[in-house]
Amino acid sequence: MSRLANIVASFFLQAPMDDGSVLDVGVGAGTFGLTLSAVRRVNKPYLVGLDVYAPYLKMVPMNIYDDVVQGDASKLPFRDKAFSSVVSIAVLEHLEKKAAESMLDEMERVAKSLVAIMTSWGSIPKHGDENPWQEHRSAWHVSDFKHRGYKVRFLPDFSKPIWTLVPFVLTYIFGLNAKLLLAFKYLKKPDPLG
Repeated sequence: MSRLANIVASFFLQAPMDDGSVLDVGVGAGTFGLTLSAVRRVNKPYLVGLDVYAPYLKMVPMNIYDDVVQGDASKLPFRDKAFSSVVSIAVLEHLEKKAAESMLDEMERVAKSLVAIMTSWGSIPKHGDENPWQEHRSAWHVSDFKHRGYKVRFLPDFSKPIWTLVPFVLTYIFGLNAKLLLAFKYLKKPDPLG
């Protein structure tokens, strides 16, 4: 995924989050945390990053994340409902389908209010760099999320200039020229009265 896709996804995924604690599963270089900090300068939540690949954790800006943890996304080392929100950007497709389903179960287990995910739509081949976890191992579709109770939106293929010609709302809502899925699951309904 491009850096632009990760930043745009971070912007959309942080929007429905409350000001409580947030877990970033598959923190990578910390793009979500950087975006969250830029957008929420006043009410930045307590932010924890988790990644299986130790060299990535060394690159995470410590002034952005309150804590980082090395761990397996399919076996999160946290108690039930430990975080208000749990987010994952471009991680699911790097796991075999069964492990990725376990990751979703774990994210839902440790989240109180919201699980927010960005992943490739369908099969997009990618082979890794020095990180053995970078290879894409599973494909994801709208139905994979809808049957689990997620609301799904879309992001365009930012690597192709045509995305600038398609009105963004047509991509975001209807998936026209989309390459990425944004999936949101509200575990408890937000109270409109506070």
